[in-house]
Amino acid sequence: MFFPSPDLRAAFDIICDNVGKDWRRLARQLKVSDAKIDAIEEKYPRNLTEQVRESLRVWKNSRREDAAVSHLVD
Repeated sequence: MFFPSPDLRAAFDIICDNVGKDWRRLARQLKVSDAKIDAIEEKYPRNLTEQVRESLRVWKNSRREDAAVSHLVD
């Protein structure tokens, strides 16, 4: 299992605090599939923070060791 660096974890927290209702657009920018976005929304129907955090987790897992704060900024 891949654990995020402290920097990546901090970036996730900042993103979760600031993205809000536009989390789907962020997920699409991170190349999360529409099917996974729908599944995230179904899993956390009324928890916006968890929807954002889960989409970031999906992105991180797809990038593995290549997941870095600089990639999120891009």
